[in-house]
Amino acid sequence: RRRVRSFAERRQPLDGLELCARALKAGHPLLAAFQLIADEIPAPVGQIFAEICQQQALGVRMEDALRRSAMQTKNEDMQLFSAAMAIHLRSGGNLAEVMQGLAFVIRERLRLGRRFRTLIAQTQISKRILLGMPVMMLGVLSWLNPEYVSKLFDNTPGFIMLCVATGSLLLGWIVMNRMASLKA
Repeated sequence: RRRVRSFAERRQPLDGLELCARALKAGHPLLAAFQLIADEIPAPVGQIFAEICQQQALGVRMEDALRRSAMQTKNEDMQLFSAAMAIHLRSGGNLAEVMQGLAFVIRERLRLGRRFRTLIAQTQISKRILLGMPVMMLGVLSWLNPEYVSKLFDNTPGFIMLCVATGSLLLGWIVMNRMASLKA
């Protein structure tokens, strides 16, 4: 579980794909590019590509080795890489361009994920400010002029207004929590 989390939190898969694309453009074969990733990039990505190279040396098909590594990491980027490689190994084409395209897609996905987390954080801060402001104002007003605030608690229309305001705050809290929990 720790390995999967470590794999997902780092930019290593992206760095590995870019390194592989550069190695393929330089004329290295695919297995040599994977070995370069295993040598140059630290664990967990380097270790995963080392395992792919070991499995290939033992006679396991490249497709199967990639599929196993994708299942082992439980990472969307690695699963995308595995699927793209499986298709490419069957159909052929410019592998370096495929790697660069995958790197671009992963980079954009990471950028959008960061943007999404930023928007969620902004929603959470707005929620706290908007929900705390009326309560703070009630506290300040009761401290500055207790007679003015006591009108809300002493008579029926004031109490109704206080209940409506509390209900509105609860509704706003629910709506903003829903906004912040939407998954893209």
